[in-house]
Amino acid sequence: QSGLKFPLQKYPKFHHTHFEIINRDGGLLVRALGTSIGTKVNGKLIKKYTQLAVCPLKPGENTVSIPLSDTKSLDFLITIPWTMMPS
Repeated sequence: QSGLKFPLQKYPKFHHTHFEIINRDGGLLVRALGTSIGTKVNGKLIKKYTQLAVCPLKPGENTVSIPLSDTKSLDFLITIPWTMMPS
């Protein structure tokens, strides 16, 4: 299994198994991996064990955010080239 891990000691609420990016049916999705605070993908909250456990990434810029408090988040900017999207 391949993967990319970000050990961020400054952010104890972020765990390297917080979310993953998967390829399903030719599209890229963010899947929540079971943390209690969830993950936001382009503003949409996803959590494991709910109906909204995955969210598709769109062509162009996507923001994946992990809430750290009511006013702060740890944000990742993920850019998906148009050439990676199914035709």
